[in-house]
Amino acid sequence: RLMRLVKHGRRLMSALRSEFENTRVIMRIVWLLLVLVIVNHFISCAWYSIGMVDTYDVRWTSFFSEDDTFAYKYATSFHWSVTQFTPASMEVTPANLLER
Repeated sequence: RLMRLVKHGRRLMSALRSEFENTRVIMRIVWLLLVLVIVNHFISCAWYSIGMVDTYDVRWTSFFSEDDTFAYKYATSFHWSVTQFTPASMEVTPANLLER
C-alpha cells in the first residue's frame, strides 16, 4: 500500500510540475506584455509632451481640435508609440526638427 501511495504521489507531483510550468510560461508572457505596455506609455507621454512644446508653429499636435478630449490625444500618442515597435503605419508624423 505504501508503495502504491508513493507511486501515485510521484504521478501527482509530475502532473503538478507540468501544470506549474505552463502557468509559469503564461505568467512570463503576461509580464512581457505588461512591460511593453508600460514602455509604450512612457514613450507616448514623451511624444505628446514634445508635441506640446511651443518652440515651433507647426507641431504634430496641431491637428487636434479644441473639442478633442485628453483621452483621444493620449490614445493617439499611444497608438503612435505602438506603431514604432511594429511594422504598422500611422498618419501621425513628426512635423518639425524637435519631433524628428
